[in-house]
Amino acid sequence: MKWGKREITALEKNLVTVIFVIWCILAFRLVISQVRRTLDFVLPAYSFNLEEKYELIDGGFYNFAKFCEARVQERASMVFKVVPQEPAFRSPEWFTKEYLVGRLSYLLYPRKILRGQDAAGEARHAIVFDIDSQSLRLDYR
Repeated sequence: MKWGKREITALEKNLVTVIFVIWCILAFRLVISQVRRTLDFVLPAYSFNLEEKYELIDGGFYNFAKFCEARVQERASMVFKVVPQEPAFRSPEWFTKEYLVGRLSYLLYPRKILRGQDAAGEARHAIVFDIDSQSLRLDYR
């Protein structure tokens, strides 16, 4: 076989084959390692009920959502505020805020999470996220 003007020798072909085989072995070991780590995490949690799985994933945040659920009536409206100031779009704090709003909306359903400054007037409760301390707090009005 010719490549350009130089012919590829049998030794070069064998060298490429050996390198490819070594690369495949290393890639397979990496995949097996990732599968093992995933199974070590998933298999113990398989027998957990739904609440235990949420607590495993969300930790203290799930406990905070349960705290809010116990203190706020169903169908109530809450406003989600960020202090000391709203984070800029595409900052890490913005992503954290959006994640928390979405997760709280899911965990506190059928309660309604309102956003924005104009929504503050109609809500009886406020969930406050402090960016500096990365903590959540439930305020009553």
